[in-house]
Amino acid sequence: MRKGMWKKGLTVAMAAAMLAGPVSVPAVFNNGVAVVKADETNKGQDVYVLMNIPYADFYKAELNKNTVKVDATTSATKTKTRSTLANGSYHADNTGEHISGITYPVKIKAGTDLSKLTKITDASKVSITVNMKGKETTTEYKGKDALFESADYSYYELGTTAPAYYKELTVNEDGSYSFGKTTATEKTVEGAVIEKFKTSSNYGDYQLNLNFDKVADSDKIIKNTKVLAAVITTTDGTQYGLRHVENIWKGTELAWGTGFTTQVHGCPISGEHYASMMGKTIDAVTYYTENGVVKYDIDDTYVPVKFDTTATKPSDATTATKPAATTTATKPAVKPVKKVTVKKQTAKVKAGKKKLTVTWKKDKNVSGYQIKIATKKNFKGAKTYTVKSYKTYKKVIKKLKANKKYFVKVRAYKTVGKSKVYGAYSAVRSCKVK
Repeated sequence: MRKGMWKKGLTVAMAAAMLAGPVSVPAVFNNGVAVVKADETNKGQDVYVLMNIPYADFYKAELNKNTVKVDATTSATKTKTRSTLANGSYHADNTGEHISGITYPVKIKAGTDLSKLTKITDASKVSITVNMKGKETTTEYKGKDALFESADYSYYELGTTAPAYYKELTVNEDGSYSFGKTTATEKTVEGAVIEKFKTSSNYGDYQLNLNFDKVADSDKIIKNTKVLAAVITTTDGTQYGLRHVENIWKGTELAWGTGFTTQVHGCPISGEHYASMMGKTIDAVTYYTENGVVKYDIDDTYVPVKFDTTATKPSDATTATKPAATTTATKPAVKPVKKVTVKKQTAKVKAGKKKLTVTWKKDKNVSGYQIKIATKKNFKGAKTYTVKSYKTYKKVIKKLKANKKYFVKVRAYKTVGKSKVYGAYSAVRSCKVK
């Protein structure tokens, strides 16, 4: 969480409309917010809406090998949740205590009962007043933008045409809601580089800043890009969902805790979801933005393991029965893992008859090498070959298609315990098979 004093101010007027049919109950007021419930089932055909999805519900179907729940963020200042810094998220209350989740396109199947949900219409609006550096500013959010301060699962109807990306809603037998994996064309982009990686940060236990200067303008994450969600992926396939403000700051700056830092600028942070990242290697960051889903293949970055070396003060009873010298300090059971770096590789490619010969620079300080080959420059659908000896510096890849252009890149790795630390990929080489 970032510093800053904010004043809260709220005037809300939310007018609800029905998909069809009469309103079953009159409007009621809850904490000053006008709420009208629609009495209607989506009877006609599939419809697409913008919906407020709690973080845990959004990420459940998106993440691999990580079942730890993604919590809502908490703000001690009770106001940052209501600022444009949280753009792409929503908060279910007007107290400013939480950032609840993500506003995202959702497919609603025909026959789905929407009567228990709050519908936002073009007539809905919410005015939010904040104070930054002594200057008071009031912003009015109208129509679909009023979802920014509305209840979980509130929705705004988009129509029957499928958007470029969306999730599908399922109403479970117990009445709860679940959401499928995002339907979208995921683009893999190279060129994003690590501008900064810190193992000690003012915003958590780790900080990763990305630079998109070498990325095409259409694929860049910049200050004004609306980031709806983000996922960090490690080389073992484990994925971690990030949240606004606590983890995602202005799109390009990412930070997270793993249980050691519990407060940032007076705001509590949670690290349970990210604790298992220690000792692993980050190799990609995927952004879910207003423009679609983009995966950035970045240089592999090892996340050093941290240990709690704080001595525990003995109780009075312990002091009385044991000498102080035996209880004043403890050593960690395991020594901290030393940071390991692997040099960027170089590669050459030579074409043969339905084959390619790939060579690289032998490195006696590594454990082996990894070769990726694909028919597309973005390496979508690529095949990966692993060479498990540092002494080997050549790989012949056979059974390729004649007269087909292939793209190749190589990187080295070093085995550290049960994990692999990868170096940066070589420059991409291309060659047409004979």
